[in-house]
Amino acid sequence: MWVFATLLIAAVSGAANTGTGHWEPNYRFWPATWSTDHELPWRFAEGIRHGDPLATLFGGQWRPTDRPPLMAAAYLLIGDVVAASQAFNDGNYLTGVLYNTAGIALNALWIPVAYWIVRKLAPDLPRRQALLITCFAATVPYSFFTTSYGWPKAFGAALSLACFGLVIDEWRRLPGSPARILGVASLAALSLLAHAGTAFFLAPLALLFLTGLTRQAWRPVLGGCLIASLLLGSWAAFKRILLPSNDPVTKYALTESFGFDHPELSVGDLVRERYAGMTLTGWLWLKREMVVNAIMPLRSAPAQALRVTGRDASRMGLLRAWDFHVPTYGNAAVWVTVCTLAALALVQNRPPAADSAARILILLSLVSLVTYLLVCLASPMLHHLPTAAWFGLAIGGAICLARRSPRLLTVLLTAQLLYFGIVWLIHPLMHALTIDISALVVATALVLPVVSRRPETFRRPGAR
Repeated sequence: MWVFATLLIAAVSGAANTGTGHWEPNYRFWPATWSTDHELPWRFAEGIRHGDPLATLFGGQWRPTDRPPLMAAAYLLIGDVVAASQAFNDGNYLTGVLYNTAGIALNALWIPVAYWIVRKLAPDLPRRQALLITCFAATVPYSFFTTSYGWPKAFGAALSLACFGLVIDEWRRLPGSPARILGVASLAALSLLAHAGTAFFLAPLALLFLTGLTRQAWRPVLGGCLIASLLLGSWAAFKRILLPSNDPVTKYALTESFGFDHPELSVGDLVRERYAGMTLTGWLWLKREMVVNAIMPLRSAPAQALRVTGRDASRMGLLRAWDFHVPTYGNAAVWVTVCTLAALALVQNRPPAADSAARILILLSLVSLVTYLLVCLASPMLHHLPTAAWFGLAIGGAICLARRSPRLLTVLLTAQLLYFGIVWLIHPLMHALTIDISALVVATALVLPVVSRRPETFRRPGAR
């Protein structure tokens, strides 16, 4: 499934060529565009391989250690392969393109993890319905964009979701506790080393994990803490000794300032300075603005980004820009599932017991999002929110809806596929500089055997 998802996403996203080379991920879905963040991991890896001065690698006050290193470390494993594949070229101009494709592979790891979680949380659902639920989560516009883009948000989310799958088994008191506990600790640490934003998902997950522990689990817990400390400590030592960072990304999330004007201030100092001049009324007003602008950007960074990128865009293009910045419009199907489940919970006395684990995933995701809104001051663009929580809402909501209102989920999936196909696939192809026919052939060859089968609709478990 991982190979299938990687090939399909790479083929679909690469079919529309804008002629921008390794900057293609920034512009292929214009005006849903961002900076060159997708290049930072592979530029860090290439800088290490070639012995470049790392302190000035990115220019200005930015440093490679401003962000966690796991994706760059993965790129180091394939660096020689990337170089060897261009040995007979007249240049290394394919380096960025090859790393971008590798980034899709790393980010697409969350898709088989999502399928594994669906089978774990809903073993009574048929296999094809589990695939459709995974398809629902993967074709949410933002899910697709963040998977095809080269930043490690979906990569970190994949590790966080895998960690959740192990925690649920521990919570259910299934056999194999010691190895599972070590796996939870390792995956949590690796997730943080992939993307620091996973902390907002891992924090409530840790509470769930602690409630599922037995008294006999203290030894593997200590072992897991040791593994996590070694993994995180090695990166902390690298940052402190070899290439210090002023942590501008963390500072921005917590204070809405990168701190470049006062690099001598630590994260804690900047947070204290920011809150020193803020009253409770001002804090509440700011949080209200964050919630409002997360839904409908009016006076915020998302609103400014939409004004700039959408100045000359078509209506279809503006829809893509909205889908990238806010959790509404094309992303609304996720919230429809959650709101429908909330409405059903009000009119039904007792929800199905089989949905308990899926409801936990939804609750964890919601707590993660609320935690971000309470702790952070940065504008809540969709890609600033915890990606694991976004995936968790889509997966958990679809599982519960498949049991309680399967026809509605079928309608949602159909409508989402139509929207996704028109706005995110066909429209970019119509405005591409060139079209890669080979990519379309690969995508068609992958999709045709799937869609040629007898159509599958969602049914309640046990229904014929």
